[in-house]
Amino acid sequence: MKARFSTLLSAIATNPMLSVGIVALVGASIVGLVYMSTLGHPPNTYATAGRAPIVAQVNSTATVKASESIELAFGMPGRV
Repeated sequence: MKARFSTLLSAIATNPMLSVGIVALVGASIVGLVYMSTLGHPPNTYATAGRAPIVAQVNSTATVKASESIELAFGMPGRV
């Protein structure tokens, strides 16, 4: 563990672009966390549920197509 840390420190010391990248990454993370914490949360909205007549009815038919088709092959047929 100590050897890995020492190797990392020597890589940072010999490569200034690596140290600039690490500082930029840490800085961007801090700025993002501060920004997200100041946004706040929207207020909750509540509604009371109750019985009422149905005001609309929808009927629809469609064909469903998979976004991806995969060929499957099994070594032995049978039930699972």
